[in-house]
Amino acid sequence: MIDKLFYQSNQVSWSFLDKKVSVELDHIITASENTTNRYIIIDTGEKFISTRVYYYSFDGNLLMMYDLPKGLLEWSFNGHINKITTEELRDVGYFISNKTILIMSQLEKTNITALNLNGDYLYEISSLEGYEMKFFQELPEHVSIVCDGDTNHIDKFGRNRVNFKLDISTGKLSKGGIAY
Repeated sequence: MIDKLFYQSNQVSWSFLDKKVSVELDHIITASENTTNRYIIIDTGEKFISTRVYYYSFDGNLLMMYDLPKGLLEWSFNGHINKITTEELRDVGYFISNKTILIMSQLEKTNITALNLNGDYLYEISSLEGYEMKFFQELPEHVSIVCDGDTNHIDKFGRNRVNFKLDISTGKLSKGGIAY
């Protein structure tokens, strides 16, 4: 794994296999290591609002980036650069270990499009009745879509945020537990 992950407003650095890696970006908010997919995630944006997210391999190669305001998603796979633009981009899930990219966009309703790493279409998930899709969450055993329920989906403690477990190969969802 990596050692000494450090970030400040315009630079992220870490060590990997005795090599120091450094990346310069503007307006860095946070940087973290994802050990499951073996990459570094760097969130950037002004006033602590994430607008651009970068994914770097442990050895410092840019794997993917997305720009929420521009609706732009770019990633590299097998030496080929893929680019997609979409209206109202809300979130992107980059799950190398599952060979899947999930793109959440919100036009009239929130929808998710699943692609393989080559950029080929796999499936689409339509908005869930009574829920608003918010973001992706990767857990050791599965990927979830975190949703906020409407007034008909509030428990007796006033909680309405839940996980829907995603079968990454089929796109089928099953309701999980409370999300935080």
